[in-house]
Amino acid sequence: MKIPKTLKQGTPVRVVWQDAFTKYGWWNEKDLRNSLEKEKYVITCGIFIFQDKDWLILCLSDTQDDNYDRWNTPKGIPNKWIKEIKVLK
Repeated sequence: MKIPKTLKQGTPVRVVWQDAFTKYGWWNEKDLRNSLEKEKYVITCGIFIFQDKDWLILCLSDTQDDNYDRWNTPKGIPNKWIKEIKVLK
């Protein structure tokens, strides 16, 4: 999902996305297919850093202090996994 070009670095956003999953143990195909209905979307709130052709990059914290690197705890979400992006006010 492409975000609006007007979105500025440092803007808080809410992202709804489908994460990968792992199931443990032995599964038959029927039960595995039925279990996919239970997989839910993930909601992540963060501060927008940038988006390139493959990734949306958010962070947990943003500082304007020149004595530190600006972004704390960056997180990358594959663009193809994103369902919705909403600007938080």
